[in-house]
Amino acid sequence: MSGRVITAPSSGATRIARVNGEPLGIAGLWSKWKSSQGELLFSYTLLTINADAP
Repeated sequence: MSGRVITAPSSGATRIARVNGEPLGIAGLWSKWKSSQGELLFSYTLLTINADAP
């Protein structure tokens, strides 16, 4: 598996919202897997579209 592992110094909740308070839809994918060293890792991605899409 290619890619790089990013370790954050700390973690915390993140809020993503529209400025006007209207509902916002986001799709995400996540997976957990074990590295070759046996460490349990979590990967995620957010699926987005261009802001100017209809």
